[in-house]
Amino acid sequence: MVERLEALGLAWLEPLVRLTGSPARCVTNLERWIEATSNPRTQCESLLDAGPHSIYLLNLLGASDQLSDTLIQNPDLAHLVLDEETLRKPLQVDAIVAEGRRSLSVANSPSHRLDRIRLLKQMWTVRIAAADLGGLIGQEEVWLRISQLADAVICLTCEVVWADFCTEKDLLLVNPVSIVAFGKLGGSELNYSSDVDLVFVVPDDISAKNEAHVSRFCERLSRAMSDQMGRGHLYRVDLRLRPFGSRGPIVAKFSALEQYYVNDAALWEILALIRARMIVGIEQERFDELRIGTAFQPNRIDFSIDELLLMRSELEALTGRDDIKRGPGGIRDVEFLVQILQLIFGATMPELQQRSTLAVLRAIQAEKSFDLETCVLAESYEFLRKLEHRLQLIGGLQTHELPAEEESLQVIARLLAIETVGQFTGKLEATRRAVRRIYSATLGEFQSGSGPKEDEISPLVKEFLNLSQAPSQYELAVKDNSDIAVLIEQITEFCPSISAEIAGNPVLIEAVFSGDIFADGKIEFVGPDYLLSKYCRVQVVSALVRNALDRTDPSSDLSKIAEMALGRIFEPFSRELDLLVVGSLAGYEFTGTSDCDVIILAKQGAEQSDSEVAVQRFLKSWEEFRRGGYRVSLDVRLRPEGKKGLLAPSRAAISLYAKDGMETWERFALGRARVLVGDAELKAFLRQIVYQEPLDANANAELKEMKLRMERERLTPLEFERNLKLGSGGLEDLQWILQLAFLKNPDLGFDSPNGTLARIEYLGEAGLIESAGKELLSQALKYLRSARNSIYLLGFEPDMLPEIPAKLDLLASHLGFTSGDELKSADRLYRSGVRDLLRLIWDNESLTAL
Repeated sequence: MVERLEALGLAWLEPLVRLTGSPARCVTNLERWIEATSNPRTQCESLLDAGPHSIYLLNLLGASDQLSDTLIQNPDLAHLVLDEETLRKPLQVDAIVAEGRRSLSVANSPSHRLDRIRLLKQMWTVRIAAADLGGLIGQEEVWLRISQLADAVICLTCEVVWADFCTEKDLLLVNPVSIVAFGKLGGSELNYSSDVDLVFVVPDDISAKNEAHVSRFCERLSRAMSDQMGRGHLYRVDLRLRPFGSRGPIVAKFSALEQYYVNDAALWEILALIRARMIVGIEQERFDELRIGTAFQPNRIDFSIDELLLMRSELEALTGRDDIKRGPGGIRDVEFLVQILQLIFGATMPELQQRSTLAVLRAIQAEKSFDLETCVLAESYEFLRKLEHRLQLIGGLQTHELPAEEESLQVIARLLAIETVGQFTGKLEATRRAVRRIYSATLGEFQSGSGPKEDEISPLVKEFLNLSQAPSQYELAVKDNSDIAVLIEQITEFCPSISAEIAGNPVLIEAVFSGDIFADGKIEFVGPDYLLSKYCRVQVVSALVRNALDRTDPSSDLSKIAEMALGRIFEPFSRELDLLVVGSLAGYEFTGTSDCDVIILAKQGAEQSDSEVAVQRFLKSWEEFRRGGYRVSLDVRLRPEGKKGLLAPSRAAISLYAKDGMETWERFALGRARVLVGDAELKAFLRQIVYQEPLDANANAELKEMKLRMERERLTPLEFERNLKLGSGGLEDLQWILQLAFLKNPDLGFDSPNGTLARIEYLGEAGLIESAGKELLSQALKYLRSARNSIYLLGFEPDMLPEIPAKLDLLASHLGFTSGDELKSADRLYRSGVRDLLRLIWDNESLTAL
């Protein structure tokens, strides 16, 4: 690091760089930022002029690749974060809107105007994040500023889209649409990566013709904010809180909105109304009356709250342990507790009718009529929200889950000004325990106690236990511990394809009852060989269950198990043979249905005949191993020349084949090969073959035609739209994007990593994938891998998105979506984005950036 700073003439920055979340990331992004300008010397001088205030820029470069990309795309924005006085100044929505209108006045097209709004959002987000990371403003002020920026951006986008819409439709009409914000935007507590929950309302006297126009305008407005462009999207828009949800019209008349809350709204919708506010429109007073009159009715019957408590507990049961938002003692516990108290007492205590969580806690503290530890809740809420923001800044994603890697946890700790990972995790656990204790003590009195008695066992649990070797013994244990019954019900619901296997396997069912099924230990086996296959199967099932209930991706664990098994069975042959893995195992993305794709090579100097015999003995050993329970097959068809070729070609034979007969697609397949057993030179040997020359136009066209032909031959048109692996925008498309990028840039390919997510990050750091594309590919990868594993666990048609609504809804619940419709929307978003990027890289011969 010191040498790199010295090369830039910025060695004096080293003490400041070491204060950032990730010094290594900071220096990398600093180099990129300086190189992005035509006059690097000027950039360095600006840092010298800023002196210690350079820390505000360095904090951004060391915390967030997404914000770093913004600064690199627009190097002059750095001056916005080097002035401490400017960073401290409060935001004014009207001033941002005025600034935006000035910028829009010189734009020459609808797309250009939207791009100017995206730039405006980036500029202000950079300022807010710099003030946040620099500790210049408190967390509540951070949330307020992000919300104020969203208010301004939505207002400007509404103006732009309406003007273009009226021009296109030849309308002379003042925009009649009011926009109501719910959720965190309504409460002015927005996150860096939050969705915006919006409801569109129009006056009662609007004509049928204009109402039809307005409906189309609102659809266009939602797309304008949600669609990915060169600078990414503005906001992900969620319209499901409108009357009748996704089944209702996109626009509601005000009287219809009022009638809905009187006659049809569920209690949870009334709870959501507490934080709602009108951000665009002229009928704010009427909406405020609706909100107060509906959400804060006098004499709210306490037992009516029970349905909310039940819904909350059901959602929590499906949440991973590392989810700091929805898990026990997380952000939702504080918000839910506060809103329940508002719902019950707000009618008689007007000071509780505020929208902000912290404002209500302060009002409760001032009232002194509640036995509530408001200071503990407020401090805990600020810490959890700050942690949530750090998680989102690091990856530029809407996430609430802690990473598993020690290195990532260290970065988070540094961004929270906590010295060690141990201190950070200790503080987090203490915070969550305190929140949960207050939550349970306060809301416990509202529990109706209408659930099953302790000595009752549900039919579902009895059916599961009857498959075991000792049903009576396990029934007694369930009666003594109701948590086990809940766990069994979750397993039977979320893992029906393997639940019978779990019940019938003594090791697995004991792991369920002991809680060991959630133990994240190392994949190690020290027993006799004849037990290895059973051990691997137990580890696979445990990983699938653990990750299904935690809603995390099991691919890494499943890959480690497969790699351990391969290494153990291959060990007797490692003196004669080298072993490569390709396909899903090479990318650490194994699923419950994966096979091991391998390529086996003869050792240097080995006799070819001896090597061929050794391979056959290895394949036989694997088949014997599989019969013990671990049912993963080996596939050796990806070797050079396929079925026609030797089982164990030598390196010399591969070199000769590469010169004379290797097809482009074979180079393509070898690009993901990973050395599992072999010397240090083998990886370099393979990379030299794959990346010896850039992919030319003819080879690119050849690969494209082969890919399209494979799709036509392997899938029907309907399957092409539904298949998550081979279909449009599926995992194969995603892998093609990455490997084509490396083949077109062979210098990068030589040192490229194997893991798919790591390959995405690597191309992003190299500047070949911009932030929006990197975010899309990362999210699509997570979705596709999780969906494939969930489909396997549910026993559905492998890799196929279900068509039957009930199955689609069940899969949606498995993946954390609220409905099958929401899942389908996300599926379309991710897969259409992946397919578009594949088309782009096919057609982009020079490949500057995706």
